[in-house]
Parts: sequence; structure tokens; C-alpha cells
Amino acid sequence: MSATLAMETRRMTTLPAVWYLALIAIGLGALVSAFVASTPDPGPLSIENTHRVLTGGSSSSLLSFVGLPLLFAALTSVTEDTRHKLASVLLVAQPRRARLMAARLVLLTGIALVAGLVQMPLSLLVSVILGRIPEPSAIPAAVPGHLLALVALTWAGAALGWITGSAAAAVGVVLADLLFIEPMAAVAGNFYSRNDLENYTRYLPFTAARDAVTLDPVGLITTTLYVTLLLTGAWLMVRTRDY
Repeated sequence: MSATLAMETRRMTTLPAVWYLALIAIGLGALVSAFVASTPDPGPLSIENTHRVLTGGSSSSLLSFVGLPLLFAALTSVTEDTRHKLASVLLVAQPRRARLMAARLVLLTGIALVAGLVQMPLSLLVSVILGRIPEPSAIPAAVPGHLLALVALTWAGAALGWITGSAAAAVGVVLADLLFIEPMAAVAGNFYSRNDLENYTRYLPFTAARDAVTLDPVGLITTTLYVTLLLTGAWLMVRTRDY
């Protein structure tokens, strides 16, 4: 496994788009945190706003400003292999496809964790510079959920890349859900005052990921199920695909 990880590490260093997207995730998180911290309410941040600052807005927004670029980074790392026909080369070096997938997920997990661990202190620093002191007691509770959600979105991006084999198709699926399906479901629930419809929206992918940031049990379980299903589908596709 160590040799496969070393090979995958060298491969990742040849993908500048992945690193650019990771930097964009950090920058967007800090930018959104600055927006939250610049709200006109004076004094220290509330517990809720501390969560928002620390997570780059991900704890209260359907759009994960930190997680979405990481999802696209993972997607890019997978589809670039197909685009440049490098998957067959990698399979010659390591014929065990499951081991290749596992090594890629380990590296992507590291990227997601590093991005999150850099973004959170940066977001807190931005808040302090703007004169808004975060609530210290809210910080320990916000960290694990945020990191778990980032890893889950990163794994989902990789799985979508393996399933579709096309960056355009995978991005289309993500944006269709994020910009149309889930917002329309939320609007429909509010417009028709249907509590049952509002309850169902919490099981949609990005809504569940948002709730997972706050360690909501339903959000965590739903997000885990989505990622598990995607990775299972990815494995079924990869094991039978002729590269």
C-alpha cells in the first residue's frame, strides 16, 4: 500500500488544478467568514455566528463554500486520469483497482483535512481583525463536524468522477441538485406550508451535508449513506470498466 500511496502522491503533484481548487476553498471560506463577521451587530460573535465563521458559512448555507471546491478538486483528480488516458498506465503499475481507489481517497482525505485546518484558523483571524471576537466555547464543537463534512464531500466528488468518467457530466449533476432541485424543494415546502415536504428536504444531499456540519444525527447518517452508495457505485463501475 505504501508504494501505491507514493505513486498516487507523485500523480497528484502533476495536477495543479487540484491544488488551485484547494486554495480556492480556503480563500472562499475566509471570505465568507469575513462577510459573517462584518454584520452590523456589535460586540462578540454569538455561538451561531461563531459556527458560521469557523465553517466558512457551511453550517447555515446549502452552498458549502469550502466543501464544494474540494468536491470539484476530487472530481478533477479522478477525471483527469480518464481524460489523459492515464488510468491504464496506473493499472499497469498497480493492477489492484481497489487499492488504487483507496490510495486516492487517502490522499484526498489529507487534502480536505489540511484545507479545513488551514481555513478555520484563518477565518477566526479574519473575524478578530474585524473586531468580532468568536465565542470560545463554540469552537471545539464546530471543528469535527466541519472536517467530517469536508471529507464526505471530497469522497463524493471522487465517487462521481469514477461513476461518470466525465467532469462535465458530474459537474452537471452536482449543479442541478445544488442550484435547482434542493432550492426548489425548499421553496415548495415554504410556499405550500407543507411540513412533510420540508421534513423530506433534510434528506437531500447538500442539505444533509449542511446539517452534518453541526453534527446533527440525521444529517450525519444521511450523508454517510449517500457517500457509501456513491463509493459502492464507483467501485462497481471501476472494477468492470475497460480502460
